[in-house]
Parts: sequence; structure tokens; C-alpha cells
Amino acid sequence: YVADRDTADKCFIDNTNQEFLTCQAIFNLGDEEVAGHADDTALLKLPITDEFRALSNLGRTSQRNIVDFIQDYAHCLTFSDSDEDSDELSDMSFSHALKAFRSVTVKSAGEMTSNVGDLSSTKSAMERIEADSSIRLPRFIHMETSLYEDLPKVKVTARVAVIADSDNLGFSLRIVGQTKQLNDAADRFVEMVKALLPSDLPIYVGTFTA
Repeated sequence: YVADRDTADKCFIDNTNQEFLTCQAIFNLGDEEVAGHADDTALLKLPITDEFRALSNLGRTSQRNIVDFIQDYAHCLTFSDSDEDSDELSDMSFSHALKAFRSVTVKSAGEMTSNVGDLSSTKSAMERIEADSSIRLPRFIHMETSLYEDLPKVKVTARVAVIADSDNLGFSLRIVGQTKQLNDAADRFVEMVKALLPSDLPIYVGTFTA
């Protein structure tokens, strides 16, 4: 639209809102001598993608919800496992991961423990509650997706932890480096806008209110 108009006074890119990224071009801002009304504008708004929103909204969730999530977003999910003493990851198939999440049960053991791991949690000093699966659970869920609509795809990794007590079983999914990835996406948006708009158009990172 800016190219079709062949003119714009200023352009403001807001990369501070994590729900969406915006770019506003103002065509009648005027200058210090003759102010314009700033009511002739064009606005580009990139919302967060459905895929990334679904992953980030999981947080602490139930076994049923995580199974539904895996089935709904199978097209962009992969899984991996790692040894407790190693940083190396090994790939895990989709069918294996889905079966593992479906088959998790809860068992209790009357013993003391001070160890806290991703797949176990302590209920009390006398009773340890541990999630048990006949198939090994993945430690990481990876999603290949754009964080915001129309931006390049990136790989988002979430660490899986089990939350269990005698009555309930749930999961915690924590996105690794979420803030950094959102900031990187915002920086990428700024670069893309600057590359697309005329080089002589003043571009500012921030918001404008008339």
C-alpha cells in the first residue's frame, strides 16, 4: 500500500506486544512547521500463530489435554529424549511419543527421597509419587512453526515434566528460551519491514499516538 501511494511521512514499528506485531505508516503526519491530522494511516498487524499459542498456553495441563494437543498439531511436532547425564538428544517417533503419553499411570512408594527429576515429584517425606509409563516418555517436544503470521518458521522446544499426586496426573511444558525467541521474531519483523519499505522512508521502532 505504501508503494502504491508512493509516499508516506513516517512509519512506526511496535515490537513490544507479544500477542501481535504491528507496523503503522502515516501519510499525513506533517512536520514541525505544518502539522497534519495523522488520520490517514495503514496498519500491518501480525498475530501470534495458532500453533505457537496452543503450545505456550499448555503450561501445566492434564494428560487428556496433552494427548489432544499432540494429535491436533501432529503436522508440526517432533519429539526427543536425552539421558540425565548427557546433553545429547535422540529422536523419538510420533507414534512412540503418543503411546507413551497415553500409557502413563501413577504409582506410589512408601519411602523417603530428596531427588527431584522431570519425571518424578515428592508428595511428602514418607510417600513418593512417580509417573510410570510402559513406554519411555519424551523429555522434549519440538514444534516447527512461525511465532507470528507470515514470519519464517523456527524450531520451538518445550521441556516435558510430570506432575503427579495420588489422585491426579498432569504435565508441565516449559518453552526453552521463550522470551529470547519472541524477541528474535520481533527483531526479524523490524528487518523485514525495513527491507520492504522505501529506503528514504523514516522508520522508527516504537508506537505513535495522535
